[in-house]
Amino acid sequence: MEAIQFQKIHPDSLSTKAYQLIRESILRGSLQPGARIYEAQIADQMGISRSPIREAMRMLQADGLVEVRTNQGIYVKSLSPDEVWEIYTARILIEGFIAEMVAQRATPEDVAKFFEACDMAERAARRKDFETTVEADFRLHRLIWNVSGHQLLTEILSRLEVQIRMFLKVQVVLFDHLFDSVKEHYPLVQAIAEHDPEKAKYHMQHHIEEAGTLTVERLRQGKRRELPGPSE
Repeated sequence: MEAIQFQKIHPDSLSTKAYQLIRESILRGSLQPGARIYEAQIADQMGISRSPIREAMRMLQADGLVEVRTNQGIYVKSLSPDEVWEIYTARILIEGFIAEMVAQRATPEDVAKFFEACDMAERAARRKDFETTVEADFRLHRLIWNVSGHQLLTEILSRLEVQIRMFLKVQVVLFDHLFDSVKEHYPLVQAIAEHDPEKAKYHMQHHIEEAGTLTVERLRQGKRRELPGPSE
């Protein structure tokens, strides 16, 4: 019987795994914005050297999830109102263009998936399930991005999504508006179904601008609230 041959594990795979685990902790809210990250402690907990952790930190910094403060260390990035507004305005421009593209190329099967995501978000909103509503909202947007076929813009939007999701975990400033805003998905998807690029662009940009404006206003007013649990 031949001896089993195992493929060598490339050192890069350790940094990728560490990156994925730390990223998940940030997006889940276990590591909150402003929290300091200790490389040695994480390396010890994961049972690996600090080198893969350093590489993971570089990857997280490229994602905009952590920041290196001179002579202070590495921290989970906090977003200022101005930074949040920059993210939303970038989405307004990019996703408006993508909505135009998708309105010209979406198939009936694509539209059916879009409406399914709309329904999922609305059901979660009725239950006042904040996290599921956020996930369903982004699921719809990701479906639309993917149908556009524009890989570069999809990658850019995916990075912006990561930052917004991290932000929403700890700043529930959009709570009331979020449940109302899911209704704005339907005219957007209907415009795509009707292959009306101008109307699709309008509804997409209006939807994102409303959310961005309200978020920044409430952030600057310092309004926060506790995250409620889903109702039965």
